[in-house]
Amino acid sequence: MKIAVTMLLAALPLSGGITGEAFTSQNTPLTIESVQEEIKSAETEKIDTLSESLLAEVFGIENEEHEGEKRIAWENTPVEISEETRNAFSLTNIRKQGQEKKTNSDIDPEGEETEEEEIPLPPLAEYEIYPHSGFKSFEHHDGFNPEYRQYELQTAAYTDGKGLRMIEGRYAVAIGSYFDTQIGQWFDLMLENGNVIPCFMGDLKADEHTDSMNIYTVHSNCCSEFIVDYNALDKDVKLHGDVSYAYEGWNSPVVKVTVYGENF
Repeated sequence: MKIAVTMLLAALPLSGGITGEAFTSQNTPLTIESVQEEIKSAETEKIDTLSESLLAEVFGIENEEHEGEKRIAWENTPVEISEETRNAFSLTNIRKQGQEKKTNSDIDPEGEETEEEEIPLPPLAEYEIYPHSGFKSFEHHDGFNPEYRQYELQTAAYTDGKGLRMIEGRYAVAIGSYFDTQIGQWFDLMLENGNVIPCFMGDLKADEHTDSMNIYTVHSNCCSEFIVDYNALDKDVKLHGDVSYAYEGWNSPVVKVTVYGENF
């Protein structure tokens, strides 16, 4: 494909015109598909707009159906090709400009590398909760009824290196009805030490198992119940029965739950 385009550009004079006969004399047939494929393989977005102007300037006409295959139909009148268009369409120049564009976006005027700022999600609701032990229990990921939304989410989830179930960087966690969230809805657990654990609602704690406010499980004093693959679960988590031991900085009570409007 690249050879065909290169031969096409090489055949164009810097000034003057060309006719359909000049193109058909090439050994390599040129089709709409071959030009479009070359355009798709270019490494920057700029080629999309350049290719449109070039095709209009060189070919000047619409595609035609010929024997079941789309081919470029040529006019027999000369078509002027500007040197500016020829140079702009050069794949080498386009790739070079694309690299410069990428470099400029990654480096500030003083030459230091910069990172794109992540725009924070606007919270739907924030719940500050009273202190508790900080215990974080877990439940098995393979115990859900196939007819429920919880099961559907687990078919889309994966297991991280500690045995915790996740979707797109958020942990599957069961919380109480106090937070008024839906299965699949995003929320963050803010810990007393300042760390934040990104989560989504993977299950609902039953009201009969929680306190009068439907926040904590009564028997464990836990407000967050992580969904795990027990066979892959971290040995320290198994030993203590507490997901707080999965990662450094997690062994701290939850002091706030921030709920978002996003939902898996």
